[in-house]
Order: sequence, then structure tokens, then C-alpha cells
Amino acid sequence: MIITFDVLTKDHFPLLLKWLETSHVRVWWDSQVIWTSELIEKKYESIIDERSLIKAYIIFVDYIPIGYIQFYNKHDFPREHDYALVLPDSCAAIDWYIGDPDFVGRGIGTKALTIFLNQYVFGAFHNVFVDPDAANTNAIRAYEKAGFNSIAHESSNKTRLMLKHRDMNFQAENISVISAGKRRFKIDKLIRDKMPEILRANDVLVDERVMGQEEYIDRLKAKMLEEANEVIGAKNSDEIKEELADLLEVIYAFALVNHVSFDDVENERLRKKNKKGGFASKIYNSFVELDSKNDNIEYYLNRPKEYPEIR
Repeated sequence: MIITFDVLTKDHFPLLLKWLETSHVRVWWDSQVIWTSELIEKKYESIIDERSLIKAYIIFVDYIPIGYIQFYNKHDFPREHDYALVLPDSCAAIDWYIGDPDFVGRGIGTKALTIFLNQYVFGAFHNVFVDPDAANTNAIRAYEKAGFNSIAHESSNKTRLMLKHRDMNFQAENISVISAGKRRFKIDKLIRDKMPEILRANDVLVDERVMGQEEYIDRLKAKMLEEANEVIGAKNSDEIKEELADLLEVIYAFALVNHVSFDDVENERLRKKNKKGGFASKIYNSFVELDSKNDNIEYYLNRPKEYPEIR
């Protein structure tokens, strides 16, 4: 079974109309609305707009469209129900359904939900919130199987409030199979904090995980070398400015993870400049020569790769 997702487009609107009129969807999804093609277009035109805060997709099983799923930042939308609840700052909300009756009750929902969360949602958010109707036992069971837990709340008994936390060792699932029509590129490096969210907003699948401290420090070191080489390769003042800014950001992060204040770094820079000078005089040093009994000789002997002895 191959479960994939395509970004919602206008071509999918007839499917939405068909699914929203099925009895098993209608009972839980806008049950008071009599859906027409015009109403579908009016509601979903804004969602498929690239500026929309809601990201919507069609669920496919073995390349057959079977359902709809959407996610958004929960804090971007006012609460619709009567509960009072403080949610985590990084928290998405999702809404979804299996529209094709032939795929209901086959365990596909939990699998599709888990894959979707890992491929699209958990790269941008640390938590996911859902609030199924308390009578919708099938949905609640699917959420529980997917790792959602009920949370304390002030509410009537009509709604079950549930939350799922991103796993500490999160890594996107189903990542070994390249989706039909997609192309994959290896990245294999530390990236800026907001890049997964930015990429996903442009419908790019991002495989990411949160690193442990030791790996993070190693990746920062590699990133410093990468950015230093970018500075070296810059060809004009604008490129130099941009690459120096990137390098400085990595240096800031490296200082922070090593509990070094950047004020202390600046003070040390000034101390060394006052003692030894800077680099403005453009002085090039080809070699030094000193007596073998000179105390300073140990400095060079202990760094043979940096200062090879000339014989």
C-alpha cells in the first residue's frame, strides 16, 4: 500500500463535493450545509490560494484519491467551541476525512494520518491538536492509535480534546519511497530553524530531525567551514555581505552552545588587537627563524602541520 498526498487544486473540487455528500462524512463535517459546486468553489478557492494559512491536501492510496486533510497553526484561528484551553505555542490543528466509502474501516486512516504528520506537520510544529466530536468513536480511536492523548479541559461532553507531541527522535516516515512525479535532492547538513516551515509552505517535502548536542556541535563546525568557503567564493560586496552574515550567524550559535557570551568574544578580540594588532597593515609572513634554545620554539614544534620546519 502506497499512501501519498497531493496539494489541493481546483481540479479536486468535484471530489470534495462528492465526498462531502456521503453519509459517513456529512454526519461529522458541516452537516447543516447543502453543498453545491458553487459553495465548494467559494470555500476552497481561498484555501488553495498560496497566501492561505491553511495547507490542504488530497490523500491517495495506491494513487487513488480517497480523502481530504488540512493543517494550520491553531493560534491563527479563534476557537470555535466553548472550551477554555491553553495550548502549546508551537501547535498545529488538523481536519480530515476518508471520503471514499470503499476505504473506510480498513485501518488506512491511522496510517495516512501518521505519515502526513511526519511528512508535513511535525517539521513545522512540535504539537498537533484535534477536537473530534465525543460521539465520533471511530475518529477518536484512529487518533489514539496515531498517538494522540486526551487532555484536561473545561468543556461540555460533546467534544474530545486531544494532543499529540512530536517525538524527540522525530524523523519523517515513508521517506525511503520517492512519490510519483517527485524528484529528491540530498541536503545532509544543518539548516536554519525556520527553513522547514518555509519549504513546506512551498509544498516541499522536508526530511528532518532534531539532533543531539554532540552531533549538533559537529554540524555547527562543518557549517562554519561551509560558510567560510562561501565567503571566500563571494565575488562582490553584496555577496560578501550576505556570506559574512551567514558565517556570523553560525559563529553566534557556536558561541551559544558552548556557553560563551558574544560580549566576551568581542572583549577577547579587542584584547588581542590591542596586544598583537589587527590585519589592516597587510603584513605577510613567509617564515620565522629562532634559536633551538628559544622558549618560543615549542609553539612551532607542537604544530607541525600548521608550521612545518624548513630543513
